[in-house]
Amino acid sequence: MYHIIVNGAHLDKDTMKDIEAVRSVFDRAGKKYEFCYTKRTGDAAKFAREITSSNEIETVIAMGGDGTIHEILNGIQDLSRCHLGLIPWGTGNDFAASAGIPSDIKRATEIIAFRAA
Repeated sequence: MYHIIVNGAHLDKDTMKDIEAVRSVFDRAGKKYEFCYTKRTGDAAKFAREITSSNEIETVIAMGGDGTIHEILNGIQDLSRCHLGLIPWGTGNDFAASAGIPSDIKRATEIIAFRAA
């Protein structure tokens, strides 16, 4: 299961097109996924903590910018039992640029959804 934690601060009609693009890629890849939408600071860490609190290996995807990925990293219970992905969807996206993650939402999602297991 892919757990996509979305920075929900600026959801509107235009940004929902990006959500639908991500959904389309995961559907095409035949992957099971869920979206978790943040409403306030601290939600991304809370979601990550809840998702990674079991003994299962989980895949957590940050859909946001540097702040979202920072929160998620601080919430993950055990990094050795977690796969982490990033779909850049912020304003600066310095981490994504430094890590060589494409800024194109669809391309970044395809890399995650179609990766070898």
